[in-house]
Amino acid sequence: MKRLSEKEKIEIKKLNEKGLKLREIASKLNISHTTVLYHLSEENRKELIQKQVEYFRNLPEERKKQIYKKRQSYINQWLIKRYHSDEKFREKMLENSKKSYLKRKKEKIKL
Repeated sequence: MKRLSEKEKIEIKKLNEKGLKLREIASKLNISHTTVLYHLSEENRKELIQKQVEYFRNLPEERKKQIYKKRQSYINQWLIKRYHSDEKFREKMLENSKKSYLKRKKEKIKL
């Protein structure tokens, strides 16, 4: 999936102001109607993110811990799946692991 250029984003807004429907705009720019909707609702998206951040801040600490734990579980599952399916990713992970190990070893020697 390619990112839209600023020119394309502006074009979406101009076509919308002219009264074209989402699917007409999408057809004209050869993108999906959901992409058009996404870029037309940027302000709503920013507001939604702010509300989510505020909601999370107001959660009890115990609930935050549960969410962090669940999120970490998803991340770990994704890493394992990617590690086994993508050789370049695996090589990069191993390289980073070696660097980290050597750095820790150096720090121990200094102590």
